[in-house]
Amino acid sequence: MYCPAKAPVGDLLEFERELGVENVCLVAVSVYGHDNRSIIEALQSLDADCRAVVSLDPGAVTEQELEDMHTAGVRGVRINLKTKAETPCAEALIARLTSCAGRIKSRNWIIQLYLGLEQVPLVAYAIPHLGVRVVLDHMASPSTAVPACSQPGYKELLTLLRKGQAWVKISGSYRFADLPDLESFARSLIKAGPNNVVWASDWPHTGGPVVPMNGRMVSSYREVDDREFVTRCFEWCDHDDELIRNLFVDNPRRLWLGG
Repeated sequence: MYCPAKAPVGDLLEFERELGVENVCLVAVSVYGHDNRSIIEALQSLDADCRAVVSLDPGAVTEQELEDMHTAGVRGVRINLKTKAETPCAEALIARLTSCAGRIKSRNWIIQLYLGLEQVPLVAYAIPHLGVRVVLDHMASPSTAVPACSQPGYKELLTLLRKGQAWVKISGSYRFADLPDLESFARSLIKAGPNNVVWASDWPHTGGPVVPMNGRMVSSYREVDDREFVTRCFEWCDHDDELIRNLFVDNPRRLWLGG
């Protein structure tokens, strides 16, 4: 059973200070299911401009619960296929997205979709018609077996970005660090959608070794050089000031503070 180590708000604030981050968007992790109490509690300890993406069942959540979450700072719902290794057919996945979009559209929330690059073709046609913004998590998570540019879903992903029909988080690249064309892949995403890419730290970095802690076995966090990742993102932007500002400042502001 997956049991993550603690990542308290105090550690998050320290991380912000060290990296120069002014505002954050918290994102639901799979281990909590649809229990969003920890995120709501954390939002109450953070700046009023901080936001969150939760996990919920669109068929069960009430309007009052949605309104309470919105007031707390929630601005999106995460659908996580990757962690659970879910491989739904196109019809089932589109139905799931449509159901979720129907519940959140009036509040201008986003859908944050964590899937594999090979699954992008399943939803590429439907995304522009959902009526909500869709953010693909962790650069759409390409496989490391072959270059991303030759993988199913790559062309569809670039088309969505070029047309401004989807957003992509430039984050979690250590999850596919062995991707043969990681550098060119990242650059291609930023070039295709300069106004639809947002940087994210992916802190705390899950996936570390399981270690004993306080009498039980917990999954620790990976050691990641966050400053190096920021520098790498500057390089992916070719040190272009406008692209950098879009990625780190203007695009996140539009995405998270516009609703």
